Amino acid sequence: MYNYILFDWDGCLAHTLPLWIKTFQAVLKNEYGIDVSLETVTRAYFKEKREIDKDYPQVELNVFFSRAIDELIAHKHEILLQDYAEEMLKTFKKKGKTCAIVSSSPRPALDELLDATNIKRYFTAVYGWEDTEKNKPYAMPLLSAMNDMGAKPSETIMIGDTDVDILAGKAAGIATAWYFSKENSSVYDKDQFAHLEPDYIIRHFKEFVDLITKK
Repeated sequence: MYNYILFDWDGCLAHTLPLWIKTFQAVLKNEYGIDVSLETVTRAYFKEKREIDKDYPQVELNVFFSRAIDELIAHKHEILLQDYAEEMLKTFKKKGKTCAIVSSSPRPALDELLDATNIKRYFTAVYGWEDTEKNKPYAMPLLSAMNDMGAKPSETIMIGDTDVDILAGKAAGIATAWYFSKENSSVYDKDQFAHLEPDYIIRHFKEFVDLITKK
């Protein structure tokens, strides 16, 4: 039985991937005069995992991501939670499960978006990019959150939408679940991360509730 649950944020609890894509597109246009289609951004930076500066050498990554964070925060009230996410968190709270967020998002964006969605109260710990020396796919942020939670590895599971979530969970010695929802299928390819052999593939959070709460 899993009593401790680590959640990724972007693309997992929050349906932020389309907004990130639009944000990348807007910053490339406004800051560098580069027109890139949504399809190109999706393919290049989510499916193929290439860095933006490799396609456009004039782009300075630190400046680019700083502008992207500002743009995302400016649109924070457009953020939606994934279907059934809050109902799931309420159920876990009633069942006495302990939850934390382990995200690769910069802390300023993560804090702003959590406030906008009003779900921070469900989490014992929240970790963003700056909060540990090493980030996912390393185990460090997961182990830090587990320490805060008093979690036992045998009772802990990490759920997220990307390869780094699965790899970090395996590195921490805990169960892993790849969250591949209908909404995320427009961003990721079918079976994109299945070769990493997560313990579970979750298509909808109702499935995850059934998994976590089953006797």
